[in-house]
Amino acid sequence: MNAGRLHPAATAQAQRLTVLQSVARPDDTTNPYIVQLLDALPGDEVAIRHFSMRTALFSPYDLFHVHWPEYLLRHRVAAAARLKQACFALLLARLWLARVPVGRTLHNARPDEPGDAIERL
Repeated sequence: MNAGRLHPAATAQAQRLTVLQSVARPDDTTNPYIVQLLDALPGDEVAIRHFSMRTALFSPYDLFHVHWPEYLLRHRVAAAARLKQACFALLLARLWLARVPVGRTLHNARPDEPGDAIERL
C-alpha cells in the first residue's frame, strides 16, 4: 500500500485498512454470504467495523463497503424510513467531504423489492 494515499485511519494503524461494512455484526440470522465475506478478509491487513449510523457518521474508516444499500434506507414504519433516509443523506455528505471510497457488492442492478421515489433518487 502507498502510505501517501491512505486515509489517516489506515496510517495510524500501521498500514491496516479500516473497512466499515454496511451490515451489522453477524448473528445466526445473517446471510451466509456475508459471513463468508467477512471470514475471508485478512485480519492482519483489514480491520472491520460493523454498521451503525453513529459509527458511519462519526468514526474514522478508510473504505465503506456497501451490500444491499436499500436496507440503509428502508424501515417498515414510514416515519422511521424518512429518518433513515435523512441519516443516509448525511452519510453521503460525510463520505463525499472526507473523500472516503465506497465499494459495493452488486448482485442485482435493481433491488428485489422496488423502493419509493426517495430511495430511487
